[in-house]
Amino acid sequence: ADRARACTLIYYVSMTTLANAEFGSQPGALERLVDAACSEGAQEGEVESALAAIGVLACNKVNSDKLNVHGLIEKLLPTLLRLVEHGTEAQRVNAIVCMWNGASTSPQTKALVGAQPRLLSLLV
Repeated sequence: ADRARACTLIYYVSMTTLANAEFGSQPGALERLVDAACSEGAQEGEVESALAAIGVLACNKVNSDKLNVHGLIEKLLPTLLRLVEHGTEAQRVNAIVCMWNGASTSPQTKALVGAQPRLLSLLV
């Protein structure tokens, strides 16, 4: 529950600041969000909140590039695919927003999403 609240707070803070790249530049910040989204034992709200935060942060090219450089997108893609196919409605929406925003700001993310036909079909 604490992680869900923290992720929700990050989501709202990143929505209200024009420079959300500052959050992504904090050591380990993006990694923690991806870990929260991909955690097997995470509560439903934690996953949704982490994905919402990642989706907003991925709107910024700096964050989107960092997600690629550190291999976080590759780690996140299987979770996104699983949630799109079997998640709750909120998880599906947040997974699609993550992919859409990441693909719109990063050619690398676009290529990775494009290599997943089941994910790509959702964005078309």
